[in-house]
Amino acid sequence: MIYIHRTRNALFYKHLNKNALNFKNLTNVGLLLLSLNSCTTPNGESIKIFHEGSYTIKARLINGKSNGKTEYYDNSGNLTGILNYRDDEKWGVCKHYYSNGVVSDSVEYVCDKEQGYWRHYDRAGSPTHFGYFYFGLQYGPDLWYDTNKVLRKFNFLNFERQPIVECTYNRYGYIDSIIKVDLTVIVDQREKNGEPLYKFFAYLPRIPLTNMVYSIGIVDTNKVERKLWEIGDSNFFIDTMLAAPPPGSHFYLCCNLKANKGKFDETITVEAIRKDIRK
Repeated sequence: MIYIHRTRNALFYKHLNKNALNFKNLTNVGLLLLSLNSCTTPNGESIKIFHEGSYTIKARLINGKSNGKTEYYDNSGNLTGILNYRDDEKWGVCKHYYSNGVVSDSVEYVCDKEQGYWRHYDRAGSPTHFGYFYFGLQYGPDLWYDTNKVLRKFNFLNFERQPIVECTYNRYGYIDSIIKVDLTVIVDQREKNGEPLYKFFAYLPRIPLTNMVYSIGIVDTNKVERKLWEIGDSNFFIDTMLAAPPPGSHFYLCCNLKANKGKFDETITVEAIRKDIRK
């Protein structure tokens, strides 16, 4: 395996710890809890009300499994959460609420795993923090807002939840500084039917309010580059198989970054050198 990276050194770094609400704190509903009220239909569907700690839980069950909407209420009768289930697994959008009825956080579940942005809000409904999840794994965009709903800090996290991109925004929401850009390319040689192939992996950070165009190409020993194709903007990483480049050539990842009407204009190229052409 070849592990190549390029770093633009950070001027400073201050990590912000995430104090996110955890849906799991409210969702460990055991079937052994006391049922205060239930009504079962011939098809096995029932609505049951449980007590768990200080919460009252109203769940829709089918054949004893949570299906559909489950509601959580505090001691004062305020709705604190709505979760959706499919056969005891969380599926669909799940939300928590403040006592004033405003949504405090919201995330979608697929196969009992967080998928997409987990959005957090203050009691007035203004965004405070958005973090991205990929089937329960937090990585990618990590956005922080001020009290005026203005984006002030952006990080891009790798799979180890370490920031490989950091930038800040001014009070008007425009980019103030790009502190760090650390692109990584991993190339792993494989074989199929006796022919060499290369597994190509790279993160594709997308910084808000910028134009970032990624492409993959090959470069020869004379540093002559040939772009193979541009990468679409629908994913935050690429993980694909590539045919072996010509002898004496190797792959590269290129990122063209532009922002603030030309204030930021940079091309970042990461070359992945194959073992068989290293000297």
